Amino acid sequence: MLVTDADHEWRATHEFMSAGFGVVPAPVGLYVPREMGPRSFLPSADALSISTEALYELTGDIARRCFETLHLRRHTS
Repeated sequence: MLVTDADHEWRATHEFMSAGFGVVPAPVGLYVPREMGPRSFLPSADALSISTEALYELTGDIARRCFETLHLRRHTS
């Protein structure tokens, strides 16, 4: 069982699976959107934080795929 922050679940699950582990994801800290209103469409510090975390994870997944394709990361089970 892989217990990790929901933001890191996708990348962490694939990292552990590529290392040969069987993974059962157990995310914590799930993001629950608030009610929509006029202020939902204005920039805010919270929105910037959420989008920064999403871009970080997407970049990490691209790097993981590149390392795997180029055989730059060695995993042993």
